[in-house]
Amino acid sequence: IEEGYSRKNAIEDIFKYNLTGVDLDTRAKQLAQFALLLKACQKDPSFADAHYMPKVLDMPKVDRYTFKDTFGHFDCAYKIESNQRCYEELLEAFALLEQADNLGSIIKFNISDSTQEYIIKCIEAYVNEPKFESSFESLIHGYNLILTLTKKYAALVMNPPYMRAANMND
Repeated sequence: IEEGYSRKNAIEDIFKYNLTGVDLDTRAKQLAQFALLLKACQKDPSFADAHYMPKVLDMPKVDRYTFKDTFGHFDCAYKIESNQRCYEELLEAFALLEQADNLGSIIKFNISDSTQEYIIKCIEAYVNEPKFESSFESLIHGYNLILTLTKKYAALVMNPPYMRAANMND
C-alpha cells in the first residue's frame, strides 16, 4: 500500500507472486488456504468471494503410469527440441512423485530449463484453454508441484516431520 498498490491488488500480488505453500495432507492444504483467505478478508472484505485463491498445493496422487498415459495425448501446442529428453526427465520426476506422501518437500527433481519451460507452457495452455479434459488435471497438478519444488526462493518456512523413525516406511 505504501508503494501505491490498492489493498486488493497488494493481496492478489502477494498470493500470485510472493506466497506458495505445499503440504502432504489435502485437508491441511485446505485449512491453510482458508486461513490465508480469512487474513485477506481482514485487510479487504472483497476477498470474501474467494475470487483469487492463495497458491497452496498438496501432494498429487499421480504415478508414472498416469504420466505415460497422458503425456502423449496432452498437446499444449508447445514443442520442444529434445522431446525425448523432456519425456525422460518428466518420467523420472513422476516416479519420484509416487513417493510424495513419504518424501514431501525434500524431493529433488532433476529438470532442465527447457523441460521447465515446457511445463510452464503446458500449465498456461491448460488454464487458458477450456478444451482440455479433466483427465489431464492430475498431470497439471503434478506439473505444478514439480515447478514449485524446483524454483529458488528467498525464504522458506517448513515444519519438521512429526513421525518417529519407527513409524516411517522403507
